[in-house]
Amino acid sequence: MAHQRALHSLILLLAGLLLAACGGGGGGSDSNPLEPKPDITLHADATSLPVQTGEFQYPYAQPYTTNVWAEVKHDNGGPLPTETVVNFSVRGGQTETGALYPSDLSETVELPDGTEVPQAFWSWPVESSGGIARLIFHAWQQTGSVTIRAEVTDPSNGRTATDEITIQVGSGLNDGNPDTIFAELRNRVYTAGSGHDDTGLLAVTLRDAAGQVVTDPESDNLRVELLGDPAAELRVGGESGQSVETSTVRGEANVSLVAEERAEEVQIRLISDRDNDVTNGIDDPVTDTITVGISDGTVQAITLTGPYIEAIRANGVDQPFVLPLAEGEAFQDGTYSRVISAVATDRFGNPPPAGTEIRFSLVDSPLDGYPQTTGTFAIQGGDGNALEGGNEFSSASARFQSDGVRREDALVINADPEGQNHAFIGRYTIESILGENSLFVDPAFPWNDGSGSVEDTGASIPYVVGRAQYGNVFNAATTNAQGVASTAINYPVSRLNQRALLVASADGTEITSDVFYAPIRPLTLTSSHTELAANSTTNVTLCLRDLNDAPVSGREVTHSTSGTGAATVTVNGGAPVVTGGDGCVTFPVAVSGQITGEEPIALTFTASGGEGIEESSVEITVKAIDQGRLLGQASQSGGTFTVNLELVDDSGNPVSGDPLSMEATANGDKAGVTSSNWLTGPRTSVDGEAQARFETVGCADSSFTFTFEASGGATFSAVGTLSSDIGVSDCEDEEDTDSTDDGSDFSPPDSDAT
Repeated sequence: MAHQRALHSLILLLAGLLLAACGGGGGGSDSNPLEPKPDITLHADATSLPVQTGEFQYPYAQPYTTNVWAEVKHDNGGPLPTETVVNFSVRGGQTETGALYPSDLSETVELPDGTEVPQAFWSWPVESSGGIARLIFHAWQQTGSVTIRAEVTDPSNGRTATDEITIQVGSGLNDGNPDTIFAELRNRVYTAGSGHDDTGLLAVTLRDAAGQVVTDPESDNLRVELLGDPAAELRVGGESGQSVETSTVRGEANVSLVAEERAEEVQIRLISDRDNDVTNGIDDPVTDTITVGISDGTVQAITLTGPYIEAIRANGVDQPFVLPLAEGEAFQDGTYSRVISAVATDRFGNPPPAGTEIRFSLVDSPLDGYPQTTGTFAIQGGDGNALEGGNEFSSASARFQSDGVRREDALVINADPEGQNHAFIGRYTIESILGENSLFVDPAFPWNDGSGSVEDTGASIPYVVGRAQYGNVFNAATTNAQGVASTAINYPVSRLNQRALLVASADGTEITSDVFYAPIRPLTLTSSHTELAANSTTNVTLCLRDLNDAPVSGREVTHSTSGTGAATVTVNGGAPVVTGGDGCVTFPVAVSGQITGEEPIALTFTASGGEGIEESSVEITVKAIDQGRLLGQASQSGGTFTVNLELVDDSGNPVSGDPLSMEATANGDKAGVTSSNWLTGPRTSVDGEAQARFETVGCADSSFTFTFEASGGATFSAVGTLSSDIGVSDCEDEEDTDSTDDGSDFSPPDSDAT
């Protein structure tokens, strides 16, 4: 709003200069009162416009613009000559409710930023055409009514005439008297002697029912009071105390709040009267009450932000190097730096004073389970007992001496900030190891008397004992105006994905948080194989690397399959797949049950990204069995034929579970197949085998064709023949016998029996 007012002031100043230069705004002299006067009539397309809110908009922005027309005639009704000048003006002159503009917006003004915008005027001459003169009126950001006046002089006799029209901008409620009151504290207030600003500026605003600033009063129209008995006072002008009075200018007034040495919340009541005067008694009050926190500037809570994924960089060698470097050449030093930020608040939830120091420390060793996992701290427990007000710490489950705890190691209590042990949270330095179960630390533990009496929480404190072995952290940072302090942890790429414990502290308040030595995104998962043979077991190696090709350990790799059909895919025997210290993991992939004719299997492996990092995937194809080969061998016993089958894939491996079909055909009208049966089948066994048996009848030299087909299209055919060697008579003899009607019951069976 202040920016817009400044623009308006510049526009109006230039408008006044232009009007002075062009002579606009003056009235003609009615020099011949005996001659008939001209006639002038004003009208507007709209006589009510909304008030602008938000960013100021220039004409012709709708709905804030309307045409204003002047119709000028002789007394006999004929139009005044073309180019007769009609002088338009805003009665009363300057206003922030709206202004006049030439209809073609031909006049512009350049703002301080170089932007050209339409020029506004309080008075502007317009030449008529056919008895009509037109300009536009554009509403601004102040509610109110604007009266536009137009004056014309008949060039034939010098007589003048005027007319007026009123345009309402916004509602008609802007009477200039208080209807709402509110205040804003422009700066934080701290206790006297804290080393920070102990005086706050309270900006109070009064507005009328239309939302516009109130009229500047002749007497004080604002009273500000402190409620209760606060350790503070109000000051305005030369007046000070628990209650002060002052007057607003353009609806605003500034009152100072001066704090003493007590940190507290102060309630402030703002009072005005609807008659815009508080000196004559308050009959119709307009009030509001606000609460202001007076802080001692100390930190009461710290929160670590995260996951800081976009704030990791690889570090380069910046000290003199023994090897000559080519121009633009650089070496990485094998470390990463990761920004860590902490948000600090005071007792009222506000930022502490800018420049407040927050100290950081780090513990990252000893760990169990790394690099197979992110690791867990080897020396930790949940049964710690701190001596309130003393230096002794004990844990019944601990083996401090056996576990190699050292002097100067850190005892970190990482309790719930909202729990009963919150007073003990933080880092303590171990001065001596008193035994397997007890330590002597510095500084001493607090009394834990926040409730008014000392509370012994017993053996219930979670703790970690360790040291910074691999990484480090810049130990101090200062807060900005938002209460945020940032530092960096530095760690070797050989320890990516390992856990560490970060401690942040300020003014006796401490917080702990798990952090991880994160890789630089994106991660890439690669595979030793792109394809696997069907129905086989293959050892596959996957490797996970970050952007700099550094190995990422301890990340679980999951898998999914599509298009398996009847097959079964088993990865690592069903056990989890986790990357090792070199970022790689090798495991078996067993595929079984694939049958011929099915599609390849898509096997997708996905490595978890971890803390805020996207997953990475790689796909392996398990090849399909196109047709395979169906092998067979037939044997005969009399009219019984037995066929042994074996289905193998393209690599010669047996194909199990494949459904086979069979067909038996008798060749000739004297032969037939009386039965067809699977002895094993029709699906192939685990060894890819199946067996079928056929019973046949016929005369000597009768033949039969046995055809088998796998689901993928592989076929096998065998031909069997009956011969006289097995006691079958010749077909010619059968024909003779058949031709005699001797009552024989032999009749050839149907051919093609299946």
